[in-house]
Amino acid sequence: MVTEETIAHPGAAHSNDHDSSQSRALIEAIQVFQNINLLQIKRSYRDLLEMSEQALENFVQKHSDFVIFLLNILDDERAGALLERLTDSAIIYLSEEELRNLLIKQVGHFATHGRDFNSLSMFMDKVDRPELNALSVKKRISKSEADIIKLIPMMRVDFANRHFKYLESLNKSRRESFCSEVIERNVNVAIGLLLFCPDLLLVSLLDALAEKLPRLMRFFPDAVFMKRFEYGYTSYLRPSVRDNLPRGTQSLIAELIGFAEKTEGFMLKLIEAFADPELTAVQKRKIRLEELSHIISQHKIKHLKIAFYDLREIGVVEDADLELIQSLHAEHNTES
Repeated sequence: MVTEETIAHPGAAHSNDHDSSQSRALIEAIQVFQNINLLQIKRSYRDLLEMSEQALENFVQKHSDFVIFLLNILDDERAGALLERLTDSAIIYLSEEELRNLLIKQVGHFATHGRDFNSLSMFMDKVDRPELNALSVKKRISKSEADIIKLIPMMRVDFANRHFKYLESLNKSRRESFCSEVIERNVNVAIGLLLFCPDLLLVSLLDALAEKLPRLMRFFPDAVFMKRFEYGYTSYLRPSVRDNLPRGTQSLIAELIGFAEKTEGFMLKLIEAFADPELTAVQKRKIRLEELSHIISQHKIKHLKIAFYDLREIGVVEDADLELIQSLHAEHNTES
């Protein structure tokens, strides 16, 4: 497991030769940084790619703000190439640094607006103490942690998908590995990331927390799972997870399961029409809208995007179809 010591002082116990190698790597990192400015951004990017792995990790530790900035302004291809060169330890270090900066700003915002920032301040202290909040020693959740978890839906309204975009661009496998390692190192960093992170990272973080700390799920507001379930909910059907979800979310899952069972035949009709090579696109959409209208009128359910996730994922149903049908039914009910 990655520890604060290995990030801050990688290889500290090695030989003098290794220490000398680290010094040369640090000098290399400093030399690269001195050549960096906004007018030379492409060259700076290439310089970083050419650095040794050790030099690049040292650079991340010393100039994390610049690397975060660079990852956020580069196009997806270049950002992805740079991320490939970063070690997992370096990526975790970047995320921790950005989280600290965002939490500091929120403490200031709360203080300026006369809001109680005590829990937020105490939570920041936990973010800085991985050795006390590692999964291996975590026994219970504190009041400050519970208070921060309750803030997640509100904070995400303003901040979700604005920060940590570089983490979302990790491929699924590495994103899941990152989430697992973060939770093992410091559960509170994972909780803190949920306040600000992109939706895809929320999915991976919640799934990893549900697997490693299912009892923690009961402290999360239902709104957090509403967002998660927009990307599917089947992984939350396991009794070990489902039984630890808040009551509102358990009720939603029961409703979704009942809806899926009652509409299975209609769903098959939608799939058959979608796959029929003899139907034109116009004919397929007509059938799709008719079937959706019938399903929705006969089987009331509030959260259509969640209920139709599987068909949306494979392209059988489009979000625009659901929005149109929902709007028409709402208008009809209002007139009635």
